[in-house]
Amino acid sequence: MSEKLPSNHEHAIGSTESLKNHSETLQSTPENNLNERTEKLGSIRHGIEKQALSKEALDQKVEMNTSPPTPQLHMTRQLKAQTYKNTIKNVQQTLPKMQANFSKFIHQQNIESISEVGAKTVARPSGIFAGSLFALIGSIIIIVVAKRIGFSVTPIVFISLFLVGFLAGLVIELLFKSIKKLAIKPHKRHY
Repeated sequence: MSEKLPSNHEHAIGSTESLKNHSETLQSTPENNLNERTEKLGSIRHGIEKQALSKEALDQKVEMNTSPPTPQLHMTRQLKAQTYKNTIKNVQQTLPKMQANFSKFIHQQNIESISEVGAKTVARPSGIFAGSLFALIGSIIIIVVAKRIGFSVTPIVFISLFLVGFLAGLVIELLFKSIKKLAIKPHKRHY
């Protein structure tokens, strides 16, 4: 590669001027140079302090930029009731008109409460199954025996057999649940 020498006269004059400036900076005393640097450093520090934020201002700016934390929702009775009502209304809107009307009747507050109490106490599947089975088998036996002997059978017999079987089913269910709880519990050791 060949290097080009400046042939232009103006460029040569510019070069000599830059050389003079450079030689003047070289000839300046180190004390002068130190003072200039200290002044520049002071002005830079002043500019930084001017633009810098205090810790409190920075904290406020960060708080404003961050989104507030989402509140944790606690399930309350009111919230559960409102969600339940909204769900029922949405489902009823999708049902045919007859079913929607029946659903509105069934899901009234007083009817639902009676239904819940019945489901927890009277309408136990084990009781209904045992009562029905006991009433069926018992009625067949009683009717066959009554026909042979020549007695008549009243309908109250079927109802009483159902009630006895229902109670027997509830007792059996309670026994199974208590046995299951005892089997699941680990035996505690006493030292």
